[in-house]
Amino acid sequence: EGVAAAFVGQGRAESGPAEWREGYPVVITGFFGVGIAVLAAWSIGLFIEPIQKELGWGRGQISAGLIVLSCVAFVGAPIVGRTIDRIGTRKIGIAGVILYSVAIAGLGSVGAQIWQWWALWLFVAFGYILVTPTLWAVAVARRFDRQRATALAITMCGSGVLLIFLPTLLTRLIAEFGWRTCYLFLGCGAGCLLLPLVLAFLRDAAPTAPDGRTKASVAEEE
Repeated sequence: EGVAAAFVGQGRAESGPAEWREGYPVVITGFFGVGIAVLAAWSIGLFIEPIQKELGWGRGQISAGLIVLSCVAFVGAPIVGRTIDRIGTRKIGIAGVILYSVAIAGLGSVGAQIWQWWALWLFVAFGYILVTPTLWAVAVARRFDRQRATALAITMCGSGVLLIFLPTLLTRLIAEFGWRTCYLFLGCGAGCLLLPLVLAFLRDAAPTAPDGRTKASVAEEE
């Protein structure tokens, strides 16, 4: 069963309200997970100017961190998808949130050499591929059948909703505490918000047959 099977082959014969009673915590977790996943890439624009002033790097050099992230994501995303198929979303989610949060916080510790910045972005990239929207979409899809599209739509809104408020907040934090401390706040905040949700609610649903019974129960009947 591949990642795609989560969307077509793991349905549950439950009513919409019943699905939401069981699955809404996963949607909430995925909502924040999708939002936090885009933090590093989206926020770099706010950090370019203060980094330039302190370290003297060019905008292209600083933005090259996104190239590092994109290259790792291109190569690593299919591998992570296959790993999710094999071991589930929970273990990947826990490891990913910890790694990604620590990596973002670590960006503020960069020294004067540009290669250090790119190396830190490599660290961020490895965390990012573990918390991409694929992870949260699979977790939600495995919990919903009749209300799957609605649940996924709400989950994917996480990035848009968080990015409504974060520009103003980050701009103020950078102005008040500096870009290095702001990266520390960003990483710690992401981890403190998302990790408890993942630990509490991100649990892989038991595989189900098309009629809604668990595959274990079907095997016992046979």
